[in-house]
Amino acid sequence: MTDEIENLIEEFLSQGLLTYALRPDGLMEITAPDAENNDGLKKDVEALYNAVRVRDESTRLEIDSRVCRFVRDVADKSRENFEIIQLSDSISMEELISALQTANNLISHKLSDINLAAEKSVQQIEELTEITRFHYGQRTDDVEVIAATLKSLITEAEKGF
Repeated sequence: MTDEIENLIEEFLSQGLLTYALRPDGLMEITAPDAENNDGLKKDVEALYNAVRVRDESTRLEIDSRVCRFVRDVADKSRENFEIIQLSDSISMEELISALQTANNLISHKLSDINLAAEKSVQQIEELTEITRFHYGQRTDDVEVIAATLKSLITEAEKGF
């Protein structure tokens, strides 16, 4: 990706160089439009063009070098900024452990509440069973089956937590 950006910037900046935009015959038209048959002048313009081309090539190499450094520096800074943002948005190990301990405490507290509620329900069922036995004498078998079923459901619910 950075190579593509470098190439685009280098190409754009190179377009400003004289020999990029102007060929030898174009320079001849500008400097000596009436010198078509003047070989000496043509050679002078060609020599001038070649000197400018050498200078432009040197300038282009310098542009390439500076653009490369610039793009690399920008990429490095962007990477550093991204890492800083990632670190600021990430959670530390201590924060994670603390959050997990808090969650564990909340879950333990809720499980204790559920366990107490289940124990109270079992106790109420046992009391109801005793009251039913006392009042109905012989028909306690049905109540005991219901009570046993409720106890097993509560026990299974406790195991699930």
